[in-house]
Amino acid sequence: MDDPLQHNDVVHASAFADLLGNLVRARGYQVFLSRHDVAQAEFLRRKFSAGGVPCTTVHMLGRGESDVDVAIRQFQTEAHERSA
Repeated sequence: MDDPLQHNDVVHASAFADLLGNLVRARGYQVFLSRHDVAQAEFLRRKFSAGGVPCTTVHMLGRGESDVDVAIRQFQTEAHERSA
């Protein structure tokens, strides 16, 4: 989904994150979102982590010598982090 929260307030963004998290947990769905606002992307990552949904972020840094440079971070769920 390309920038699905573009025109949503925090209440609707939170509800959207809960809906996606429920689909991932209940149906095993995999979701790919693109965000242009780094703060909103971090908000979604925190919501997913708190809801027990693992999350990987890919930050496109710009053009490299032969392709696009990216920074990839994988996050555990908060429940997993507390038990470790």
